[in-house]
Amino acid sequence: MITALLAVLASAMLLTSSWLIPRALFRSATDRLTATVSLALFQPSVLVLVLGHLGALRPGPLAAAGITLGTAGAVWAARRDPAGRAALPDEERWGASRGRRAALPALVLLTALVAAQYLWRAVLSARVGGHDFDGNAFRLVSVDTWVSTGSLSETELPIWSSVSPQHTELLTAFPSVFLAHTQLAWATQFGYVLLACCALAGLGVRAGLTTVRAALAALLFAAIPVVFLQAGTTYPDVASAAGLLVTWQFLLAADDVGTGRQRGDRAHVTWYLFLAGTGLAVLLGTRFSNVVPVVLALVVAAYVAWQARHLPGSSKRTHRLRSSWRWPAAAAAASGLPLLVGASWYLANIVRHGNPVHPLRAPLVGGSLDPAATLIAPNEPVEIAERPDLVSRLAASWTYDLLPHEYVYDQRLGGFGPQWLVLLAGMLLGTLALLAFRRRWTVLLVVPTTLVFFTSAAPWWSRYTLFLAALACLGTLLAVQWLARRAETAVTLALIALSGLGMWWATSPSPITLADGQRASLDRAWELVLSDAERRRWGIQPWSEYTMLRGLPPNAGVAVPDATTARFPHVWIGERLDRRLVVVSYLGDLDRWVADVRATGAGWVAVDAKAGGAQPALLSEIAAVPDRFELVEGSGDIRLYRLRDS
Repeated sequence: MITALLAVLASAMLLTSSWLIPRALFRSATDRLTATVSLALFQPSVLVLVLGHLGALRPGPLAAAGITLGTAGAVWAARRDPAGRAALPDEERWGASRGRRAALPALVLLTALVAAQYLWRAVLSARVGGHDFDGNAFRLVSVDTWVSTGSLSETELPIWSSVSPQHTELLTAFPSVFLAHTQLAWATQFGYVLLACCALAGLGVRAGLTTVRAALAALLFAAIPVVFLQAGTTYPDVASAAGLLVTWQFLLAADDVGTGRQRGDRAHVTWYLFLAGTGLAVLLGTRFSNVVPVVLALVVAAYVAWQARHLPGSSKRTHRLRSSWRWPAAAAAASGLPLLVGASWYLANIVRHGNPVHPLRAPLVGGSLDPAATLIAPNEPVEIAERPDLVSRLAASWTYDLLPHEYVYDQRLGGFGPQWLVLLAGMLLGTLALLAFRRRWTVLLVVPTTLVFFTSAAPWWSRYTLFLAALACLGTLLAVQWLARRAETAVTLALIALSGLGMWWATSPSPITLADGQRASLDRAWELVLSDAERRRWGIQPWSEYTMLRGLPPNAGVAVPDATTARFPHVWIGERLDRRLVVVSYLGDLDRWVADVRATGAGWVAVDAKAGGAQPALLSEIAAVPDRFELVEGSGDIRLYRLRDS
């Protein structure tokens, strides 16, 4: 109870500062909104990262740090002169004064559809708990380890739990440290969906959309199947897209100040660069392959900072420094400091393994695994595996959603829904509109985004190109507003109808896989939501494969001879950290192995009957001494034994 209260106090102070700081800096409502959500997600993540590296990731220190940071931010915002806020950009002032009614009915209708969809996702995820396979295999295992050890320590379990960029897991760990469980992990991606929508709306307003149409573009993005299907999972793809959108919104805001489209000084450019850095931290901290968009964004940031060198400072002292080396240093620090949060995973890999992307191969640093062969090739659908050129692969993937099919959170073919081809055409027309009305955006946004798309690890895979779907929603609304005002009602209603159709196709069956291997229909998913806790937890995969764990006492220790024995370590550990899972290598000496197992405090051992390596020999050794091992479960691939007292 006390730790829950500490969590509430720390969260309240961090949310308060996240709300007050943008209000003290900007007059723009969209800048405030995106900055508020970005800071609300960024601050807890930073605290977990810092305290984790200090080995102080416990409820007391985390609460003290959260309350202190939140209070400092609130005090700073309260003392700042409101007259020093950045002015409204010209586009937002114009968009707020006209066009409110044109798209309002469509906005209300789409809001209702999206709200119903995300309410269902929240209910399903909260009741059923962790159901995505990647989360149970490695993403939540890192959080389990951090909460158990009080530090960002490595784990002997799947290697990806220790070497992958895990920025979103930092946010998941924040409440988990206080509550000593990961049952709120499902909420993390909802926050990043909100961040992506806010940033997309902010980009729309700066591009010249009315506020209603900008909100409509954001909701169209939220209605894309692969976006809402990942809400409630641990997949970081929406967060990755959100990081890129946040980066572009604030870099283009800084550019507006630097070019005089928005009144402000170098202090405002600095803050915009800092907030762009929070997006870069998310971008770099979610996927190895995001290095390319980060580099491109840093190039744009350097150009924006150079362009702002002649702006006045916020005080006489800083004004005198505008031609010195201190302004470039300040600009670099503004975006570079938050970027260090995302880069910390790569720095840790360098320290531990000498390779920032270990164990993947990279130029100059080596590595044992080819990224494409390891991560992409095994996931290529058969429909495109034999197609050598990118165009035919894109055609196969982008037309896959024209007919109904089962959608999943890691959708390989398709994923953007039946509305995608309309959005794609709208994006192309919107790009032409930008060429006519916002030519600078062609260089600062369109060209970098195009490069990001074509350098993507898998352009045909919707998970890797969610940013393209976001910009397609934006481009479509730009095209409607600037090029097809008379057809606006027809186009928006058609998009809403197609989005609604896609939401229905992706809702039934649900992404939940039941114990019998079948995807849960809407009716069965609802029955699961209303069922008792035992059925909700052990009636879905992959949990249903390990029902023998239910009989173990609290805090039971289970030893495995190899990290691959437990395919889903989070299931073995449990959402409430009910059990401990340790790896004790078997080197051919059973007595020595048993002694090592007992030294860890484990009272149970598990061996995979179908695994290779040393496990078949270990099984034979165990079977030869039944007086030392009691078989608890042996019907599946896993043999679970209890160590008898010697």
